Amino acid sequence: MSNEKFEDGFDPAFDEAFDKAFDEAFESAASKMDSPYPVPTSKVESWQKVKQQLDQQHKVRKRVKRYQIAGIIAASIAGGAIIFSPPAVTQAISPLYQQVKDWGDGIITIVSGRDEPVSENESKAKTLPPPDYRDDEPAQLHPNEGQVTIPEVDNTTYTWDEIQEKLTFAMPELGYIPDGYRYEEALPHVVKRDDPIGMLTMVYTNDQGDRLTFDFYDLSDGKKVSIGVLGELSEITLASGVTAQIKETSTGYNQLDFVDNNVRTLITAPVTREELIAIADGMQR
Repeated sequence: MSNEKFEDGFDPAFDEAFDKAFDEAFESAASKMDSPYPVPTSKVESWQKVKQQLDQQHKVRKRVKRYQIAGIIAASIAGGAIIFSPPAVTQAISPLYQQVKDWGDGIITIVSGRDEPVSENESKAKTLPPPDYRDDEPAQLHPNEGQVTIPEVDNTTYTWDEIQEKLTFAMPELGYIPDGYRYEEALPHVVKRDDPIGMLTMVYTNDQGDRLTFDFYDLSDGKKVSIGVLGELSEITLASGVTAQIKETSTGYNQLDFVDNNVRTLITAPVTREELIAIADGMQR
């Protein structure tokens, strides 16, 4: 699927006409201020500030429309962020799934969950917009609109015993770790210290400062986990028969992603494809 889907409302001719009309209206209003009663400098500055804000928001709106998907995914990758959907109300026997969505231009998301994935046709709106609808209207000044509040997470240190007591999933045994890597830390991802741990990162390092990480996501309560990927994926089958997605990058940090026993596992390390597979095959639950 190409990015054209996200650019349907992008009309360069309309944007250019709007910008020109806005500038002319502003200059006309400003010229009428030349009267025997000068307008206070503060008001002129206010006009200029408003114009700058409108111009900026209009540019941002256009930019967001074209790069919304790519921006979110790039930010997720750069910051190590993961997109979670809230737990879905599903039947206890609803199977796990892992779905790869290709947005085009090398932008991919891998979605894991317990309820069935939604097909492309089902995800589209059933009702067409009104004939005069236009999604490219000038932005209004609503500074708080669209802001997202992200809660602070608990960054205190946990002992391994504390982590094991609070884990919501069965921790696999890591049977194979490449030579030179040693355990450094385990990082629970929780908001409050007393919260159950359904997401955990384990970090191994070597003398060169390279990092081998295991990210575990509990899917048993019905939540979905979406992870952004830039580049090409290849599908493999692990020794256990589980299907996995593998991603090789030019930076040398390669990834292997799979779902097994209600847990999604993402392995990231500057190792070869064969060694990544050996790490995954060495995991026992």
